[in-house]
Amino acid sequence: MVIQGPRFSTIAESKWFIKERWDLVNMTQYPECYFARELGICYAAIASITDYDVGIQSNIQINNINYNKVLKIFTANTEKMKKLILEILNKNFPKRNCECQDNILVPYYTKQV
Repeated sequence: MVIQGPRFSTIAESKWFIKERWDLVNMTQYPECYFARELGICYAAIASITDYDVGIQSNIQINNINYNKVLKIFTANTEKMKKLILEILNKNFPKRNCECQDNILVPYYTKQV
C-alpha cells in the first residue's frame, strides 16, 4: 500500500490495513515517482522501516512515547541512508543507456493539438 506522507496512519486506516492483511505502508514513492516519470527522469527509491503500525497492538494509538521512538529510528535511518547514498555516488557507474528521457509523459492539458 502506498499513501501520501509523511504522516502517521489514522486509527481508522490502521484498522483497515489490518483487515486487508497489508504488511507494509509505504510513503516514499508517491508522488515523487509519478513526477519523475512525467519529466523523463530515471528514478529509484530507497526505503527504511521506521515504525510498526499494523497488527502489533490490539489497541492502536499514537502517543508521544511512540512518536519519539519513531523519530529516534528515523534519525538513525537517515544517517544510514546518507552513508549509503554517498557510497553509491562515489562508485564509477557506466553511462546509462535507457529510454527514460524518450518516454516523457506530457500532461493532457499541455499537449499540442
